[in-house]
Amino acid sequence: MPSKMMFALAAAVTSVGAYRADRKAVTETVAKARGMVADSQANDALMESASSLVREVQGSLLTLGLSRFRGSQGNTSVEDMSPEEAERMMKDVKAAFAKIQYVPASNPMWTKLRATIKKMMLDNSQDARDWIGWAAEKKYDLYTHKSCNFFGGAEFVKEASTGKMWPTDAYWCGNPGIDWSGSIYGGKPVNDYCGASVGDASSTKLCGKYTDKEIVLGLTVTWKEDPRDVNVMMSDCLMDIVDGDIYYCHKCAGRCSGVHVPPTSSQF
Repeated sequence: MPSKMMFALAAAVTSVGAYRADRKAVTETVAKARGMVADSQANDALMESASSLVREVQGSLLTLGLSRFRGSQGNTSVEDMSPEEAERMMKDVKAAFAKIQYVPASNPMWTKLRATIKKMMLDNSQDARDWIGWAAEKKYDLYTHKSCNFFGGAEFVKEASTGKMWPTDAYWCGNPGIDWSGSIYGGKPVNDYCGASVGDASSTKLCGKYTDKEIVLGLTVTWKEDPRDVNVMMSDCLMDIVDGDIYYCHKCAGRCSGVHVPPTSSQF
């Protein structure tokens, strides 16, 4: 905070004077401390600006954050909107993030912003409260029961390259039976929950390989053109529930087992 910086400045100047340092040393110390104050004030202003942008698109961010789940409890999902509404919502969020996307990942703003969006989800979604709470408390059986029966993850979606039908969360989990060739995948999922163990959530295998900035900006990932892209959505890292996901992926049928359903006319 600026007040702490000014206290440090006063202490530095007093110390320098006590030891009869030359005028140049005093001047350099003062300039450095003032620069630290300015940097702190700039960061505060930047964080306030980012928080304001998040407030402007709060509803859209909540919808995007929960879109993989098709959030119930009255939360509208991307899939429930008309294409025009979904496109407009995505444009709003991308426009807001475009104003801050060049802020370096090292800026503490991203950590605070990540926490702000997580709190927003907790405040506005019972589903988010369930998942976040159960993951934090390691109540993985409750987590799995809800997730395995949740429509958003259980709905069957066609794999583009083979025509096979997989549950949405088979893509999310990184089911090894899915064709992961081409695009950004190169033969394997980007986030491999099926090959992970509970406790790996924050490791460099999963959420630990991303910065807070990447996790926040990752909320704009969509997967309608290629359902495999649900595998690179960042919302669960942001919600800190990935250990629950790993347990669920291994326990719920079809998520990591390689099972798929042949397409039928009733599924189109």
